[in-house]
Amino acid sequence: MTALPTTSLSWVLAAQQPEALARFYGALFQTAPRPGVAAQHWLVDLPGGGVLQLYRPSRTRAMPAAAQALAPCLQHQVGGRAGDPLEPLHAMVDAARQLGATVVEPARQEPFGAECWLADPEGNRLLLLSTAASATKAHSNDDTTNDTTLATACRQCQACDLAGSRRQVVISRGSAAAPLMLIGEAPGASEDAEGRPFVGRSGRLLDQLLRETGFNPDHDLYICNAVKCRPPGNRKPKRQELAACRPWLEQQIALVNPAVVALLGSTALAAVLEERGPITGLRGQWIERDGRAWMPLFHPSYLLRNPSTQPGRPLDLTRSDLRQIRERLCQGESAFGAPSP
Repeated sequence: MTALPTTSLSWVLAAQQPEALARFYGALFQTAPRPGVAAQHWLVDLPGGGVLQLYRPSRTRAMPAAAQALAPCLQHQVGGRAGDPLEPLHAMVDAARQLGATVVEPARQEPFGAECWLADPEGNRLLLLSTAASATKAHSNDDTTNDTTLATACRQCQACDLAGSRRQVVISRGSAAAPLMLIGEAPGASEDAEGRPFVGRSGRLLDQLLRETGFNPDHDLYICNAVKCRPPGNRKPKRQELAACRPWLEQQIALVNPAVVALLGSTALAAVLEERGPITGLRGQWIERDGRAWMPLFHPSYLLRNPSTQPGRPLDLTRSDLRQIRERLCQGESAFGAPSP
């Protein structure tokens, strides 16, 4: 049996009984499930190198529909040799049924090999694929491929009420290979329309400040939000919305693996590091945690409301904070071009 190509992607599944479902997937993929960071959080290492995260939402009504819960399905490749592709697939299907899965669509021959749709014990859809070794090319394991795969999965998320009001899921912009990651609060109207974070007035100001301090926003950093969908009326995200998006954000941090993370505003700071307090007293200070450096910054929307260019004002302080970040990055392996005049 072969698995999907090695990837750092984590699949996320909301489950009524995460421990029991983790045992199902652990037995199916022949790996031992392990507890996560919370009592209702379990992890299953996938054969291809990814991770399946299972968690129970804090509120039952936040459970996504079963057919959409696995974003939209977990794919597992079996076989990988010439000959009848149905043979190894039938063996995998039989094993899954013995563990409590049900067949949604019978195994059938396809041009690439064979496939079968199953439902796990909680009704989430699982797609098993069987292909000959020469039927598919190896997937690229570079950061761009993984970021695209993550984005595709995230766009299917139904884990909170924002799924019913959003126009788009807003994932990221910039480079997934960058040493600097910026995390904001949530998309606004412009971002919801365009599908990219920080593209409105706040984003334009942020890009201007980044360029002034020597960063290329397209190549030197990766920008995302703590919440991927726009809260109605541009209100602040609710606690359950931040919790629902937390697994996606954790995957982005793991994928980019930045040396430095800048947290834009108090909401992002509280959501990511659980640090609470006025941003005026925390900005510009380094926080060393989880093997990387974090720095809180003013949110660009706050800077728009405080446009003074005088020394010591928020705009001036933010430029100083960004220069601090640049200096720290330049002390390591990453280097940037000269700041714009």
